Amino acid sequence: MIGINSAIATSTGGYDGYSFAIPVSLVKKIMDDLLEFGTVQRGLLGVQINNVTPILRKIVN
Repeated sequence: MIGINSAIATSTGGYDGYSFAIPVSLVKKIMDDLLEFGTVQRGLLGVQINNVTPILRKIVN
């Protein structure tokens, strides 16, 4: 896997521990967006969190 390191979680402050990488495919998409649009184009999932009311519970069941 090829990626760019974004953070290393370590208890000693050294270069050992859990590292987190950004996949090169995402970096390429961001680079292409910045060059073409000047900003990163992101998708919108459109999820909303609501309380479950008795009416909503009836509809779902």
